[in-house]
Amino acid sequence: MNRNLRALLLAAALVAGGAQSEIIRIDIGGSAAAPSGNWNTVSAMDSLQETVLDYATGQTIANASIYVAGSGSGWFDNYQGWNGGTTDWIDANAAADYFMLGNIENPVSVIVGGLSGSAYTIKVLSSINMSGTHGRVEVGGGDGSPGSTLPAFTTTTGTGASISSADWYSQIDGYNSENWMVWESVTPVDGNITINSYYGGGDGFALNALSIAAVPEPATAGLIGLSALVLFGIRRLYSRV
Repeated sequence: MNRNLRALLLAAALVAGGAQSEIIRIDIGGSAAAPSGNWNTVSAMDSLQETVLDYATGQTIANASIYVAGSGSGWFDNYQGWNGGTTDWIDANAAADYFMLGNIENPVSVIVGGLSGSAYTIKVLSSINMSGTHGRVEVGGGDGSPGSTLPAFTTTTGTGASISSADWYSQIDGYNSENWMVWESVTPVDGNITINSYYGGGDGFALNALSIAAVPEPATAGLIGLSALVLFGIRRLYSRV
C-alpha cells in the first residue's frame, strides 16, 4: 500500500474515533414492536436503568443512567400514538407506544444521569390521536430529583413551528402536525438532565420518546472538519492510481 495512503487511512480512523459524541434515544413504552437501532426502552415507572446505550455506536455509555419516576401518574398504552412513520430522529415503533399521564398532581420525571458533555440537544415527542389531550413539558439540568424546578419552556419545534411546550396538545401539535419539542444547548447539573411532563387536561397527556444528544465541543467540531479533509485527501490519492 502506498505510504501516503496508509497514513491518511490511519488518520481517518483516529479522527473518526475522536469525533464521536453521546446520543441517547429513549422509547417510553415497550408494548409496540422494538424500534430499530440502539434505543433504550423504558416500560416501568420508578425504574432505574444503569445500562445506557449510545445510539450511534451501540456501546454502553460509562456511568450513564436513566431513572423514570411517575407511579400513580397514568398508564402505558399503544393506541394510535404517532402518525408520522420513521422520520428524522423518530422511529415509528418507538413512537407508537407511550406513557399516558392522567393525574394532574403527579408528573412524570425522566432523569438522565452520568452525562459527561457540557451541553445537550433534547427532543421530546408527545403524540396521540385522542382529542383534548394536553399538558406541559419542562427540560433542564435540574438537581437529579423528580419534579425539580426547571427553566422556562421552549418554543422551538422539530418542524420549525412556534409552539410553547407550556401547553402542548398531544393530538393537535404532535399527532396531526407530526411535530415534536426541541431544547437547544441544555446544560447538565452534576451530570443530570431532567425532563418533567405534566398532565394538563382532556383524556391525558402522552410521552412517547426522547432524544438526548451531546452538542459537539469546539475540539470535536474541528475533528469532524479534519475528517472531511482526510477523506478528500484519500480520494485524491485514489484518483491518481
